[in-house]
Amino acid sequence: MTGYARMAAKLVSKQNAPQKHGLTRLRAYLRSLGNPQDSFKSVHVTGTNGKGSVCAMTAEILRRSGCKTGLFISPHLADIRERIQIDGVPISRARFAGLLKELERTAPFPLTFFETLACAAFLHFARERVDYAVIEVGIGGRLDATNTLHAPEAAVITSIGLDHTVLLGGTVEKIAFEKAGIIKPGIPCVHGKLPAAALSVLRAKARACRSALRAPSGKNAFRPAGTDWDALKLRIRNKKGERFQLNLLGAHQALNASVAAETADILREKGAPITAKAVRDAFAGVYWPGRFQVLRRGGKIVVLDGGHNPEAALFFSKALSDSPLAGKKPVLVLGMLKDKDCRAIVSALRPHLSRVIATAPPSERALAPTALAELVLRERPDAEIEVHGDCDTALRCGLAFPCCAVAGSFYLVGAALRLHSSAVKKPG
Repeated sequence: MTGYARMAAKLVSKQNAPQKHGLTRLRAYLRSLGNPQDSFKSVHVTGTNGKGSVCAMTAEILRRSGCKTGLFISPHLADIRERIQIDGVPISRARFAGLLKELERTAPFPLTFFETLACAAFLHFARERVDYAVIEVGIGGRLDATNTLHAPEAAVITSIGLDHTVLLGGTVEKIAFEKAGIIKPGIPCVHGKLPAAALSVLRAKARACRSALRAPSGKNAFRPAGTDWDALKLRIRNKKGERFQLNLLGAHQALNASVAAETADILREKGAPITAKAVRDAFAGVYWPGRFQVLRRGGKIVVLDGGHNPEAALFFSKALSDSPLAGKKPVLVLGMLKDKDCRAIVSALRPHLSRVIATAPPSERALAPTALAELVLRERPDAEIEVHGDCDTALRCGLAFPCCAVAGSFYLVGAALRLHSSAVKKPG
């Protein structure tokens, strides 16, 4: 096993360990490192759904504006190094392994899985002298390791709904309180479409911080205007009637594009060299896998979507229903984590449960596929269902069909991407 493989495996082994609350010790450690997280301009992004898409679009806008741009995201799909990128290129294995060794040697306490990744990203971006870094929150915001950013250029809250309720609370208001924790004094905050109860919480925090709260409007308020299924692009239109192409599918992505465009306006107002052309080109070229991603190979079609809460499952279900793929009756390879609202997710997917392959994502937190099958049959007694404990076996069964959808977990989607990629690569 290589040095990188050993360090990466050691890190992944901590992924499901109990998380430490509070940022005092992490802030002290970062101070000892020279506060690398404050050596570059940043955009801090949280939200129940859409935060990854907004991060990808915002980073692409900055990159196409000529800025050296870091991107820190979670979760990863096929490779843990996806979480730390500069200008779309993941951190090298050698650099990643070196940072992990450095953190292990210098930290005065055992860093958690996510604290390690956040510190590695901050150091990498600082040493590579990025102009900007777009930083995605792991869970919540207030107590997240990324909330050691002292003064980002903007805070962004894409959406607020019920997810991670054990950690964040069981009401929209409690979750909004945690996510509003990324709002800093005097720093503008962009928000997407929010429930009234959540917006009330954000307004109170923004007032206390004397921070401007901004929602997309005018040229930044986009609506879906059809889909080019040949090019696999969503057409969107703003309130001025201007039309754009978005390299992401699903009508809900118009809302995410709106948030990214409003964020870009704030960055422009603060001196970023962002042009209208950069925004247009970024929308047309952004790459964000695992979010209603359509892959075509040898006459077969695979749809990948990692939505893992009821709202995200509804977005996926509607996007699939609205697409020409619905007529192909795709078999659904489904797997979930047991700490999710699995019953509500299955209910959201009801229109697409006619033929299901139930499996377990590659995670210790996976819901048993037999339990998932029971939920499916409760929702659709007429469903044809297969059960496979091994996700690679389940995915191979699904990929054998002319049209297949993989959904319910980013862990499962990552496994499908790895399997699909290995099948595409031909020797010689």
